[in-house]
Amino acid sequence: MSFILKTSLALLGLLAVMSCETADDNNIEQARQCLNNASQIATGNPPQVTTAANIARTSCEPLIANVQSAEAGSIGVGIVLVEEGKLNSLTSIQTAVSNGTSAVTTSISYLVFQTSSDITTITTYAQRSGDPSEIQLAAIVTLAYYVNIASGGNLNSGSTPAQVSGYLAR
Repeated sequence: MSFILKTSLALLGLLAVMSCETADDNNIEQARQCLNNASQIATGNPPQVTTAANIARTSCEPLIANVQSAEAGSIGVGIVLVEEGKLNSLTSIQTAVSNGTSAVTTSISYLVFQTSSDITTITTYAQRSGDPSEIQLAAIVTLAYYVNIASGGNLNSGSTPAQVSGYLAR
C-alpha cells in the first residue's frame, strides 16, 4: 500500500472514533470542567461564593440543562449546590455528623436553599441522575426549605438539632 493510502485510512479511522462523541458528551465534559472551576472558586481562599454561583448559573448549567443522561444529572446536582453556595456546608455537615449530632437535623440546618426554583432544579437533576444519595440529598434540601418556612425564616447553620426538631413538629 502506498503511503497516501495508508495515511488516508488511518485518518478515516481516527475520524470515525472521534465522531462517536455526541454534542451531549461534549456538553457534559464542558459542564464538568466548568463545575470544577466554579467549585475551586467557591472553596478557595477566600471563598468567592457569589462569583462561583454566577459562573455555575450562567456558564455551567446551560451546558447540561437539556441533557437527559444520569451523568448530566449528577453534574447538575453539583451545579445547583454551587449556585446556592452550599459546598462549604457539605464539609460542615460531615464534621457535625462525625461529632455525633443527628445527620438529618444537622443536614437540614445547613441546606436551606434561598429559592424554591433551585429546589425544583436540584430535585430534577437528582432524579435524572438516578443516584439514591443524590435523590436523598434533594429530599433533605426540600425538607429544609419547608422547615425554614415553618421557622419563620430563622433556620440556619447555627440552629441546633433541638430547634430543628421543634420546627419539624410545627
